[in-house]
Amino acid sequence: MLQRGGCRLVHNHPSQGSLSQADWSLALAEPGIAEIVAVNSGGTTFRGEVIDWPGLHAVVSGLNAIRDRLEQVASNLASGRPSEMNVILRLEPLWSHLLNERLAAKGLLDYEIMPCADDATTLTCPRSSPYLADALARMITLLP
Repeated sequence: MLQRGGCRLVHNHPSQGSLSQADWSLALAEPGIAEIVAVNSGGTTFRGEVIDWPGLHAVVSGLNAIRDRLEQVASNLASGRPSEMNVILRLEPLWSHLLNERLAAKGLLDYEIMPCADDATTLTCPRSSPYLADALARMITLLP
């Protein structure tokens, strides 16, 4: 049983990314949706539940702009570094995951990821490169 009642919306994400601005907008517009689950083609499952409705409502309209900015900063930081650019390209579908983790840390969401083996490897790649770890830390400062 879901904590606050309501239904669980389960759908696929062929883009491979996490729960998106569109998903959160739908949850805010349809109070009967208690939880959203998305599964990508590799089998990674992203699950989220809105905790702070007014707080999420205040930031949801800007999530795509923040995600686009993350991609631009990542691309700029990796310019001229082919090995890092390859990792950045693999991380691209997971930018929404970074946003959702940040929103959860702020208490707006209950959020979790259950990664498949490939996505789990991708998520650990930035930690293997000091350059990418620094780039990721800089990008996180752009999050709300």
